[in-house]
Amino acid sequence: MIRISPLIFGLFFVFSVPFGSRAQIKLGVSGGPSLSFTRVLSALDSLDARPGPVAFGFRMDMLMEVPLTERYSFVTGLNYISKGRNVEFLRTLPDQDRPESRIDEHRLQYIGTKATLRLHTDDIGPTLGLRFFLEGGPQMYIKTSDRPVPFKKKDSEVQSFFPVDLNLLVTGGVELDFGVETSLFTGFSYQHIPHDVDSRTRNFPSRADLYLREGTFSLIIGIKF
Repeated sequence: MIRISPLIFGLFFVFSVPFGSRAQIKLGVSGGPSLSFTRVLSALDSLDARPGPVAFGFRMDMLMEVPLTERYSFVTGLNYISKGRNVEFLRTLPDQDRPESRIDEHRLQYIGTKATLRLHTDDIGPTLGLRFFLEGGPQMYIKTSDRPVPFKKKDSEVQSFFPVDLNLLVTGGVELDFGVETSLFTGFSYQHIPHDVDSRTRNFPSRADLYLREGTFSLIIGIKF
């Protein structure tokens, strides 16, 4: 799998924007920790699977904001996220009365893009330059790395995940003017994958036999200029 460092990711974003267009739009960067949780929707009768513990990760966004009206703007850009998917498997061996538990931990990295609409409120106090914002829209991620922890892939029950994630993003927070052209913002975001995440296990590596859904909460801290 391809591994993309945040530094290379950021340089590619900055230099991919034409210099003449930077005066008409706002560029920004944000990042923060994330928490991912997995729901098991269905599995084969031979697999007793359930959600594993919450997984920690990190996300970084390089954004371009294009004003549409005084309150609305279109936001797009490049996104990088590292997160985990944890699934617990239970199995009862012939010489045991109670099932044995094993947790498959996977560390995944994705790079993608988004197309969202952001709504700003009016300034709260003209001298403060403080406003609330709400943002929502679709995102698409492509998997660049999938690493089981601490087992080798041959020892992991889950062998692979679908390479593309389509999810919905909702973000809310506050924005504060920091100079004439610069503003700081912070808030929380939630990503929801509305479709099944296909997973292939050791029992049936040629087809998906485990279906998951995932949600990710993130704290975002960023700057726009």
